[in-house]
Amino acid sequence: MKKIIIFCIIHIISYFSIFSQDIDIYTATLFPMFGAVNKNGEMLYNFDIPGANNSAPYGIFVHNGDVYVAAELNHMYGGTIVWKNGVLDTLVVGGLGSDVFVSSTGNEYVAGCWLANGTIHNIDGKVWKNREELYTLSEETKLSGPISIFIDEHNGVEDVYVSGVVSSTGLGADARAVVWKNGEVLYLIDGPYGSGAITVFVHNGDVYFGGDENVRYLSVNGRIREDPVGKVWKNGVEIYSVSTPNYPAVIMSVYVSGNDVYAGGRQIAIGSCSDGKIWKNGEELYSFGPPDGYSDCMNSVNSIRVVGNDVYAAGRYGYDGRVWKNGEMLYHFHNSPVNDMFIDTHGVGITEHEAEAGVKVYPNPAREQVTVELPLTKNGEGAKARMHESTKAVFVLYDVQGRELLRQEIGDKESINVSRFVAGIYIYTVEFGGRKSTGKLIIN
Repeated sequence: MKKIIIFCIIHIISYFSIFSQDIDIYTATLFPMFGAVNKNGEMLYNFDIPGANNSAPYGIFVHNGDVYVAAELNHMYGGTIVWKNGVLDTLVVGGLGSDVFVSSTGNEYVAGCWLANGTIHNIDGKVWKNREELYTLSEETKLSGPISIFIDEHNGVEDVYVSGVVSSTGLGADARAVVWKNGEVLYLIDGPYGSGAITVFVHNGDVYFGGDENVRYLSVNGRIREDPVGKVWKNGVEIYSVSTPNYPAVIMSVYVSGNDVYAGGRQIAIGSCSDGKIWKNGEELYSFGPPDGYSDCMNSVNSIRVVGNDVYAAGRYGYDGRVWKNGEMLYHFHNSPVNDMFIDTHGVGITEHEAEAGVKVYPNPAREQVTVELPLTKNGEGAKARMHESTKAVFVLYDVQGRELLRQEIGDKESINVSRFVAGIYIYTVEFGGRKSTGKLIIN
């Protein structure tokens, strides 16, 4: 068992940020003829393996400094491949890799496809754990294609969520969006004209997934059209769509922070050209239009992350790849579209300002529950008691990647159950009376 180093708890007041800019941004790009991994805009690894033409990385994950990349090898019929720190880690011949996720305990999960009988019209979805097959997804269908994987950890359990598509014909014409949980179908979007679930994200036990669902409508020229409508679902129920008539869209990535649901994707703008888009709670937040002078104007946001108050996105801009921060370009990759992005916060980077010694969070390390005490006034009254009635004190818990895991209103002294979280380092904030305090919490 790894030795856990206990850090001092830092309390702050007034202006603060949960994370500073001491983060590393990793991207998986489609470098010409082979894949590459970039760190903070510079190439870290490439996968120019002899005989591995058109190797395409699709998913990237960083755990304890190790960089995992899931990809397909030799374009269509080579194999599902996982690189770890630029070195071949896993190869499954006859498969197509799509995504990778490493749990806090170090378990490596990979989602991909298995080409049964060597034909693309008969595909089994697969999940591997630590290089061993864990699940076959929807064996009764001709085609089951997992696209995204997410591991939800609680009470020592690692639940495996996978989003993708299933088809009974194997041709994709009747494709339906699906989410599997631990190898079993959890949600199925059974629309009349086809759908797909491209991304999945689990937050506080709720399952969010995004993709598209085809609809038919009468176009402006009086013809019947069938186009994709970008949609986000929560626990199998649509919570918003982002398309408008004649301007179809597809959701490529979903990220949930607090009560806000962010989505990234693409939407047709003019002709066959598309704009990369970021939506927040169904409303457009940022748009990245076709670049001037490009013959290829297919722009797309393929991956989105939220760290503190900053929104990061990565994707395709014409033939190139880009990373954006709050709508502005951060990195540019020539001739190399970005398929996926991972932001490593290292669990550090808390910005310190004036110390607020009055807030107490204990025990630390914690196991089953943690107690939060707000400071008292000089006459002994609770901090919350002296505030306006509408003011609320709130305890918020984040993982080291900046994802909000728990938000709970508290009193002057409140016990909070943390038993469902796996052992590790977490970051908390306590907000009260216009002040905010933050620190690290270790759960054993």
